Amino acid sequence: MKEIIVVTGNKRKVRQAQDAMEPFGITVTGESVHVDEIQTPGTDVHGVAVARRKAQDAFAALTRPLIVCDQHWEIPALGGFPGAYMKDMDRLLKPDDVLAMLEGKDRTIHLYENVVYTDGNITKDFTAVYNGTMAAEPRGVDGDWSGKLIIYEGTDMTIAEHRDRGEHARDMGQSAWKLFGEWYADQEQE
Repeated sequence: MKEIIVVTGNKRKVRQAQDAMEPFGITVTGESVHVDEIQTPGTDVHGVAVARRKAQDAFAALTRPLIVCDQHWEIPALGGFPGAYMKDMDRLLKPDDVLAMLEGKDRTIHLYENVVYTDGNITKDFTAVYNGTMAAEPRGVDGDWSGKLIIYEGTDMTIAEHRDRGEHARDMGQSAWKLFGEWYADQEQE
């Protein structure tokens, strides 16, 4: 059985990776490693540079093959904001703050999910895009403003409402995790 480490302190990301890798026979373990998160507004295409840097810094600490996942949100009506500032936005803003910024504007949002693998020699990116809209009011309990407001295409529930039910908010069969699993399952393991 193949194995891979996902570097994150987020138990939900570990579970997402485990669920997505299971069909490929890949065992996932989580490991938390502190890495500085670079901010590259304007030069980072959909968050790939942030995720690549996190993977490379985590490999420097662990010196073992690993993956990281970083999410990059873009709200077109706000010029692509928050982009690389998602963590700060979640920390600083409440759902009503975000709704006030979007008042009278298009509520479309895009999530770029970037899974990056590195073994010190090869660094490979896997990206999935999810489209959604903002709810008119916060719904659900489990999550920050983003979880309580964002509704992915194909559902009528917010991310938080899915989490409150113990569900993944998006289709893991279409995820960047799955793209990685398809590729990694075909790689020779040392």
